[in-house]
Amino acid sequence: MKLIELCRAAGIECPGAQGDVEISSVTSDSRSVNKGSLFVCLEGTKTDGNLFAEQAKANGAAAVLSDKRRDTELFSPDAHLALARLCREFYGDGIEKLSLVGITGTNGKTTVTALLRSILLAAGERVGTLGTLGCVMPNGETVEDSKNMTTPDPETLYSQLSGIAEAGGGYAIIEASSHALANKKLDALHFDVG
Repeated sequence: MKLIELCRAAGIECPGAQGDVEISSVTSDSRSVNKGSLFVCLEGTKTDGNLFAEQAKANGAAAVLSDKRRDTELFSPDAHLALARLCREFYGDGIEKLSLVGITGTNGKTTVTALLRSILLAAGERVGTLGTLGCVMPNGETVEDSKNMTTPDPETLYSQLSGIAEAGGGYAIIEASSHALANKKLDALHFDVG
């Protein structure tokens, strides 16, 4: 996918010279960068992704997005929101066909997710879930854990939602932690039920 397409979808200005660059992946983890990646610098609780921009470039990143203005990078005042939008566009095939259900709250997200999955399966629906127990596909197979996160990072979340859609899912039930909501991981999704 071309960088200009991703930038348009995320509402980010893309310098003309960079627009035709082909993007192979979107990530906020500099260790996952490969040739053609778009690396998004996020400021976390322990470290700042901006510290890894040069490492990402050395690893083959085609572009870097930051919430700090620098001449060599794409800019967004809200890197967390930009990452969600970029991932939604990059991994978004079929997500719009899913009926999305978000479960939030202090306790009970996993239980409510399991109950809803059971009800929908009994009604003959094809359902995928994302949460504490990982990503469960419509056929019941768990494809990947969520790195011990209730709600995975956007690059994993949107990729898994796309996988649920590709597997014929009609519903995706997502455990939406308060941390994920605060970090705007889900801001590029339109939920049918919350």
